[in-house]
Amino acid sequence: MPEQESSYIPPEEGSEKDEPKKDADSETPKKEVVSPQDVDGLKGQESKEQIQVPKSKTLKHFWNGIINGEYKPLTDGDISKLIETIYLSQPTLTKLTEEEISKIKESLTKSIKINTGREMLKELAEQEIIFLPPLSGDEILKMINSEDKGGWSEKDKRSYPSSQVIEITLDDGEKVKIRVTTSADKKVAQRLEIEEMSFMISSPNFFVGSMDSKYIDSEGWSNKVIPAIRKLGGITMDKKEKLEKFSDIETWERGRYYPSKFGNSFGLQGYRNLYEKEAGQGHSYGYTQESFLALLADIRKRVGKENITMLDVGGGLGTAAFQAQQLDNNLRATNMTLDEEPAMYPVKTVFVPAESMPASFEEKYDLIFSNVAFRYFAYPDIALENCLRALSVGGEARLVVSTNRQHVDIKDYAVRLAREYKRLKELRDGGFIELEIKSGPFGGNPLDFEPTEKNDFPEAYIEIIKLKSLED
Repeated sequence: MPEQESSYIPPEEGSEKDEPKKDADSETPKKEVVSPQDVDGLKGQESKEQIQVPKSKTLKHFWNGIINGEYKPLTDGDISKLIETIYLSQPTLTKLTEEEISKIKESLTKSIKINTGREMLKELAEQEIIFLPPLSGDEILKMINSEDKGGWSEKDKRSYPSSQVIEITLDDGEKVKIRVTTSADKKVAQRLEIEEMSFMISSPNFFVGSMDSKYIDSEGWSNKVIPAIRKLGGITMDKKEKLEKFSDIETWERGRYYPSKFGNSFGLQGYRNLYEKEAGQGHSYGYTQESFLALLADIRKRVGKENITMLDVGGGLGTAAFQAQQLDNNLRATNMTLDEEPAMYPVKTVFVPAESMPASFEEKYDLIFSNVAFRYFAYPDIALENCLRALSVGGEARLVVSTNRQHVDIKDYAVRLAREYKRLKELRDGGFIELEIKSGPFGGNPLDFEPTEKNDFPEAYIEIIKLKSLED
């Protein structure tokens, strides 16, 4: 069978292909101007204006799909080119064997296919999408049926309970009930009737205009739900609006997407905040603003400089790296990830696997984080060694190391990781590092763990302070 027509566009000369050879860091993709004749279906004055199309390293096919109205997924050949020109284009910090390179490529291929081949991207590019802006609690209260208010007090009404039913009268006079929630509620979702729709009032909402699904009453969706959404203020997005909304980080991170009755987040991962108002509150790296700034102060004392650098290994959208820079003007943060999203935080980002960190990272970073990314790495031992090598003298690494979601089968990965932990102990005993390791929730000290080929390695929370440069 002939290979599908490629949607890959090679990097422009002197840009994506060449830029990483100077430094693996690359700024968050900006937008490029496209002439209006390249984009059909714009309304009124918009058709006379130039359009800002986001630049992208791995999602050009998505943006082209919006512009052309036809989404073409990346072929195997496209993915191979991306791996060679972007992900593995640099000399590596740790020398890799041919077998290791092969496995890393296999893992990368699967990861890229998952991220760039999502059905959602095809739907967003090709189908009619209705955008409903966030609704305020006051707007919802005005629409809630009187019989649903029950015996609430005025105070209760203004607390915006998690689930309320509003009634929308369509143009033909038919009334449609829609349940509005301020948080995901599975119990509420299970008891919804087909004419009811649950969505988040605090988020931007995006609805597929029509669908063909065995799980959904497609006729009811088109004739009841979508008209009700339009009554609430939903509008069909044109191509320019899609380009603008889907490349906006606030919209992409907070948006809820409804290809069915219940909404999903747009992005795959990378939503963990660096800090919360109180430590341990919500999904975060476990810091408060005060405790993170205290950590930076300690690092500055050890490295002896005011301007310091941070690397977030597996940082997804770049949320934590961006928040870190916002907190401290003298911190330069880099987000390292495999998965490019249509919108990402405006922070320096590098697209490489943790096992093939560039040689230019040698002792470059004063603070290194990795929160829950290690479990995806083909070779967590190499990733751990690279973090150690990338850490500056006086710098500190705080890593969560777990091993249960790899894309490829590495039979001896547990034995390899045990060997790396033994190396950490030797470096600690030799005065090269300070080392603290805490066991994860399932117990087991990785420093004393005796693995077999089939073992899952115990999760660990690792803190490393580098006291002097490593000896090869």
